[in-house]
Amino acid sequence: MIRVGVIGVGAMGRNHARVLHDLANVELAGMADQDAATAQQVGAATGTRGYESYQELLERERPQAVVVAVPSDAHHPVVLDALAAGCHVLVEKPIAATVEQADDLVKAASKAKKVLAVGHIERYNPAVLELKRRRDSWGASFNCTRAGWVRSLTGCEMLAWWSTSPRTTLMSCAT
Repeated sequence: MIRVGVIGVGAMGRNHARVLHDLANVELAGMADQDAATAQQVGAATGTRGYESYQELLERERPQAVVVAVPSDAHHPVVLDALAAGCHVLVEKPIAATVEQADDLVKAASKAKKVLAVGHIERYNPAVLELKRRRDSWGASFNCTRAGWVRSLTGCEMLAWWSTSPRTTLMSCAT
């Protein structure tokens, strides 16, 4: 069993908290968000405590690992503090605001002998995987910036993707 905290419980942090809550070998140690009400709401929904201060979460709960899902410009100080507290870290992309900060985080993780991973979770999004499968079966090539399942007005579930090309949205009925 590993104790994991979530720092930043906006959209991505809530998703991480939900998934971690459902994993058999994970104990959620707590949530932290600068919006105390949000931290407490997500904490209550997952059976953990919510903190307004991530430093308080690190100090009181002593998680073995944390997910950092705060705004990108705050990644550097939050990840450094988590590593200093002895945590392994999964940080949402991008790793940091600058290359220098990213290098600093990698060095700090190496020095602390902790895992520092960057969350590229869209690579495992079922809609994205299906899009890749269909693209490969069509022999097509295109740039995709976003993909997801949508329901048409007729109720047909569709796989939709949005291209980097102006005014291009493609859809394919789910089969």
